[in-house]
This record gives sequence, structure tokens and C-alpha cells, in this order.
Amino acid sequence: SVPRFAIVLLLTATFAGGAAAAAVAAPTKVTVYATGLFNPKGMTFDGAGFLYVAESGPPGDVKVPLPVNFGGEGPIGTRASVSKIPPGGGAAQKFVTGLPNIGLYGGVEMLGAASVTMLNGQLYEVAAGHMTVSPALSLVSTGGKLTRVADVGKFNDENPPPPVNADAVPLGNPYDLVGLGDKLYISDGNYNRILEADPATGKIRQLAEFLPGPVTVGMTIGPDKNIYVAQYGNAPYLPGSARIDRVTPAGKVTEGFVKGLTTAIDVAFGPDGTMYVLQYAGKFNAQKLRYIENTGALFRIGKDGSKQPIVTRLMFPTALEFGSDGALYVTNFGNEANFGEGQVLRVEPGDTSVVAPKVPEPRVKGSYDIPSSNPTVDAGDLTGAAKLTIIEPVDALKWGYAPATLTVTAGQKIVVTNQGRIGHTATSTTGAFDTGNILHNKSAVLKIDKPGSYKLLCTPHPWMKATIVVTGSAAPTETAKVSDAPVVDAPTLNVAAVVGTVGLIILGVFGLAWFARRRTES
Repeated sequence: SVPRFAIVLLLTATFAGGAAAAAVAAPTKVTVYATGLFNPKGMTFDGAGFLYVAESGPPGDVKVPLPVNFGGEGPIGTRASVSKIPPGGGAAQKFVTGLPNIGLYGGVEMLGAASVTMLNGQLYEVAAGHMTVSPALSLVSTGGKLTRVADVGKFNDENPPPPVNADAVPLGNPYDLVGLGDKLYISDGNYNRILEADPATGKIRQLAEFLPGPVTVGMTIGPDKNIYVAQYGNAPYLPGSARIDRVTPAGKVTEGFVKGLTTAIDVAFGPDGTMYVLQYAGKFNAQKLRYIENTGALFRIGKDGSKQPIVTRLMFPTALEFGSDGALYVTNFGNEANFGEGQVLRVEPGDTSVVAPKVPEPRVKGSYDIPSSNPTVDAGDLTGAAKLTIIEPVDALKWGYAPATLTVTAGQKIVVTNQGRIGHTATSTTGAFDTGNILHNKSAVLKIDKPGSYKLLCTPHPWMKATIVVTGSAAPTETAKVSDAPVVDAPTLNVAAVVGTVGLIILGVFGLAWFARRRTES
């Protein structure tokens, strides 16, 4: 028989083992920390425990024309802000107001104040690209007043991205801001680079550049004092195409420190050195051309690169920040929150996956579709016109033009027909011509009078390329002309095949992404 004391020891060991197992399997806890935010983006804590949140704000009342790949026109205003949330959380309190903002795709994606950070006890804010107002880096006083430290847009204008970045907008598009040592670092989701700014002198230099265009978004400082940056992914933002890169303060880049992510929008490290990555959205609705709600997620990254979901069903989250309490703070409903639905969630990471608190469905009903910017006009006689067709094979990376090389004579009309499901352009890389956005089943007509070889691409999807070779003698005008309109109906599409193709896409940046992708100024 077993001695009684052995049974007691056995039971003690069993209970102790059970307690240890329970400790290891601690559940993840999620609570709503702050509410009432309008499209919240980057955030930071000060030494007293106040949380500052940059908000891109609701749409303004005035609409202005936008570059064709950002939705035709969008609302502008001065409704971006920085909010202040007291220790313990609660309703957001406005701290800085009246900052410029702009809405892409008619207001589906709002850009305004992009991010905030603390450096040596001082609060700084960076604004997103406004396209008409130069984005700036600003010092924020204790009274909520901004003092410009550096003109980010001016630097970007004087140091444009390489030609491979075909969708670059004027002045760039800052997304995130972090501090290290006595320097501030700014990510740019449109120019795909990190800038280093000296707040003492206002001088800016380029620290790192990423090609061809991974949409450089959220950043954090790692335990090793290097910068870790979330790369949303190269267009067309396919699942698994996002990554985390590491950049040293000297500018040395390690690409793909973590690979195989989807729409990575931000990254953070816990007190124990564990990396966490935020996913903006996991699915895209091919028919409605918009991200599917509640497909964002928070992942714990293992040392082996494994990705464990911690919080699921997030609504378009945009930023991560660890607090001094060891909890992780997440901006939820960071986009399409034009009516104050934005939140900050407090997450105590455990070993289980939990569903985020339920939020209302977005009241924004727009999409990332690009409306036609071309009025209807008579293109005249198309007898003898050459044909260039925009195609969307099942593999989105093989979208392009057929034929890839088209030979015409000087002055011969070219009918460019879009057989794809979404809008595309045929744009000369040298500025010789631009059809503007051509919608599904529509065409535009262009005519090139000067012989030569003309390379072209699609502005929203710059991996789509072709060449037009013009032979013969120059026509009298020696110019390239574009008919500003859809003039020909294209053949009908296999809708099922097209929807399958577009379903692979997760359109970004800025937007924001985009998602992220273009931001504004103070």
C-alpha cells in the first residue's frame, strides 16, 4: 500500500501542477478603455499616465478634386484633432483641435493628425498628407498649442521618391512617429520610407527607403533600440504579403524580420520582449470593393515566427501602444469612424484568443472604387483604330495590358478598353499621355502623333505595364492626345472569375490605409 504521507505529497504536487498550468493558460482580457473618437490613429502615454490620441476626424463640408487613384474627389476641413484621455480611461477629451483633414474615396478613409509621441518629456505630433497643405512635425505645448518643428512636405518635395513609386502624391503621407535618443522618426505610407528629424534644429534626413512600395506604416522601438516597422504590403496587398522590417539608427535595413503577415498596420513589444502585430483587416469584399468589417486582429509573434491570434474581430484597428501597466492599448474602429465610433481597447495578453467587444456597423457606405473622371465626348471615327485591352487574370500580380507591346503608326487612334472589374488607367511614365481612370466595360481613346517608344502603367496599380511603339513620320501636331471619355462598350465579363480575382486584393493606404496610405498637416 501507499503510505498516507505519500498520498498527501502526491495530492500537493497535483494541485501545484494544476495551479502552474492555470497560470500558463491565463486568459486574454479585453475592455473598452476610451470612447468617442473620430478615426483614431497613433497614440502615446505621458509620464503621468494620460493617453494622447491623434484623430483624423470626420469629413469636412467642402469637396476638392483628388488624384485619380484616390477616388476622384474628397471632403476637406479642419476637423482633425488630438484627444487626451485621463488615467483609467473614459470619454475622449479634445486637447488640440482645428487641424486640417481630408477624405479619400469620398470620405471612406479620413486623413488628418497621424500620430503622436513623447520625447524627453515633450509631446510631438505629425500630420498626414493633405495634398494641399504641407504635412508637418510639431511640438505640442501643455496647453494644446502647436509649434512647427519641421516641414515634412517641403523635405519630401525636394527629395521625391524614385520613379518606381508611380502613385506618389504631392508632399508625401506621414503615418507614424516614434522617438529614440534625441531624434524623432517618421514613417511615410506613400513615399515608403523613414525620415529622421532633429527637433532641436528642424533638420530632416532620409534614414531608410523601401521599394517598390510596401506601404510603410506603424513603428516601434524594440528592446535592442532598433526601429521595427510594419509594412502593409506591396500592391495588390495579397494575404501573407505584409511583413515587419528592422532598421538600425544608422539606417541598416533587415527586410522580412517577420514575414507572412496580412495588412500589418502596427507593431509593439511587451515588457518581456514579445512582439505583437496588428492586422488592419483580413478580408476584402470583391463585390462592394471595401474591407470586410470585424476582420482585424492582434497577433503574438513567437521567436520562431509563429503567429498566435490574441484578439480577433477588431474593426479596422490602426495603432498599438504598451502602457506602463504592462497592458496593450489598441485603437479600434480607427477608420470609417466618421461619427465618433472610435475606441481605445485595453488588452491584457494571455494565452487564449478572445473576440473584441462588439461595435456598431460602420455608417460609412462608400467603397475603394475609383469613379470615372472622364466626361462623355465624341471620339470621332474609330475606323482603323488599334486596340489595347486592360486585363485582370486570376493572379492579380499578372494584371496588365494586351498586347504588352503595341505598335501603331503616328496619329493612329488607340482604343484602350478596360475588361477588368475595377478602374485602371493607361498613363505614360514620361507624362506624354494619361487616359484618366477607365471603369469596367468602358474605353478611352488616345492618339500619339510623335514617333517613339512610350512606356505606360496603371497609376493605381503600377505593376501593370506596357509599351506603345509609334512608327512613321510625325503628324503635324506632334503631340499625344487623349479622348476624355468612355466611348466603346467592352465585351461582357465572366463575373465569377473577376470576383474571385478581386477577392485576392486588399486595397490599401494610407490609405488607410489606408489605408493608411496619405496623411495631413497641422
